[in-house]
Amino acid sequence: MVAADVLRSLVREIILTPENGELQIDVRGDLAGILAVSLKSKRPAGGAGRSQVEMVAGTSIGQNLHDPQVEVVAGGRNHQD
Repeated sequence: MVAADVLRSLVREIILTPENGELQIDVRGDLAGILAVSLKSKRPAGGAGRSQVEMVAGTSIGQNLHDPQVEVVAGGRNHQD
């Protein structure tokens, strides 16, 4: 399995929303798996390709933290719809 296939298996949903003249991108999927892949990758030289990512894990305070499939939302907003 190549890296692109691994990432595809970890991302459940990508939502594109126009907002204030820009495109808002929300990525939902397996937080632990996405973070594990990102830790193995090398950062681009000189900051090329960097973007700000905010993640919200879970949908409530009483979430089950032992569940290996924790919901993640990555994008410019800090809330879930």
